[in-house]
Amino acid sequence: MVMGREIRQPSDVMFRHVKDTHESDLNPSDYVNGVRERMHKAHEVARKHLEAAARRSKDVYDARLSFHHYEVGDAVWLLHETRRVGVSAKLEKAYDGPFVVKAKVSAVNFVIQMDSRGSDKLIHHNKLKPYRGSNLSKWIVTVKNKT
Repeated sequence: MVMGREIRQPSDVMFRHVKDTHESDLNPSDYVNGVRERMHKAHEVARKHLEAAARRSKDVYDARLSFHHYEVGDAVWLLHETRRVGVSAKLEKAYDGPFVVKAKVSAVNFVIQMDSRGSDKLIHHNKLKPYRGSNLSKWIVTVKNKT
């Protein structure tokens, strides 16, 4: 049913119930070897196409990826991920902040200072967005001036 045709079973070959005349003279071991070769070729073709599809998917993902290089002292927005029950996600704020990048742990991980008391949080770059405004809180200005 899956292939849209009747499948030959090993018993059909063993007992010569094969309907195709050119395969009715086959030795069962030759038939099995032939099927095995065709399956290996089909798997090779499928692997080749899967690798090509994976490369295309990666290229499309990388083209849409926005990667900002943040430095210590930069003001950033932090993605607001918590949602309140009963409130539409459209009506909630998308980002919190602004906050200050306090340290760069790696190319993609940053420590940001959340408030004037100095509470820190380790954040991945995909949850950050650069702050482009000019109205910064006093504590952010003082932290930026120290760096």
